[in-house]
Amino acid sequence: MRIALNGQVASGKTTLGRAIAEKYSLPFIEEGLGDIFKWKRTIQQLRENQAAEEEITEVKRRWIRSFLEWKEKRAQLYQQHREFVADRWEADLLDIWLFFWAREPKADNVTVELHQNFHDKARLMDLVVLLPFGEPFTRENSTPTLKRNTRFSTGLLNWTVLNGLISSVPDLNVLRIQDEVSSLDQRLALVGERIDRVSRASR
Repeated sequence: MRIALNGQVASGKTTLGRAIAEKYSLPFIEEGLGDIFKWKRTIQQLRENQAAEEEITEVKRRWIRSFLEWKEKRAQLYQQHREFVADRWEADLLDIWLFFWAREPKADNVTVELHQNFHDKARLMDLVVLLPFGEPFTRENSTPTLKRNTRFSTGLLNWTVLNGLISSVPDLNVLRIQDEVSSLDQRLALVGERIDRVSRASR
């Protein structure tokens, strides 16, 4: 069983993912997006310090490479584990890329590569679990070392793009957990029901 989880900061995604992995004795693949956000912060700091444009351009190149390195590392992990639970997946990577780079005229080559990779990996997944979008201004960053932006407007934009990407894959098996299903036990039960259904269908 290959399961990927999507969800906003503090949505309970990682907690649910670890619980699924423990219940079904599956490897848990960590999110691993720290480098991407690290290079973004580095650029912000350079601009605040009025660094030379050449230095900023070089860090931008390194930032772009961090997206591609995440893609390659995930591909290796997917090959290493026949079954897994993944905290975020290629839909998230493309969503984050578009958020930061969609307006850059020279970004299209990487966008095409990440878009194709997203569709390739969508065919790999047996189940995608989508956590509900949080209430405005109530979410806290559950991974403080990443220093994510938790503003409602940007979160809603990311959420809308992510939903659009997931919906663009017709045969993708998606479990959309609703707002009222808030406890870990309830969510785990819903995932269990869908896993049983997928397992029966594959026999």
